[in-house]
Amino acid sequence: MMWSRVHLWWRVRSGRAVARPQSLLGRAMDTPWATENVVVLGEMEGLLDATRILHAKGAHVEFRLVITLQHLYQLPLEQYSTVIMGTAPTDAHLDMMDIGGIIRRADPSIRLIWASTLFKVPQVADEALRPFCDTTLNLPCSEVDLAFAFGLG
Repeated sequence: MMWSRVHLWWRVRSGRAVARPQSLLGRAMDTPWATENVVVLGEMEGLLDATRILHAKGAHVEFRLVITLQHLYQLPLEQYSTVIMGTAPTDAHLDMMDIGGIIRRADPSIRLIWASTLFKVPQVADEALRPFCDTTLNLPCSEVDLAFAFGLG
């Protein structure tokens, strides 16, 4: 397991992109959502409704709690096409910018979406946010907001 992580790190450092799963067995491929493997980090109001929309559209969605940075380093990022970052638990003392920055450095090709109730509208990240996320997603969100955040709309 450790050597596979070292090998993955070396491939990313040498400029080769991490291979992403392109399809899931037994899934209908008539929708672009079927190729999405999404991991949701954190928990917050509105995030469950967003994941219900994703699941109904055919995306594969998993939830992971990141309480310590060790949990973050143990994520198999190569299995996911997108990471949605919600608010970390209040007792974790983790900043979403820290989490997004660590994921971005570990795998520059993964799509990072930062979801929050504080954002007014979904938007493409500006230069200040680009090291931490690709798009922001306002919660609660609609199907149109999710399509924009995933680049499918």
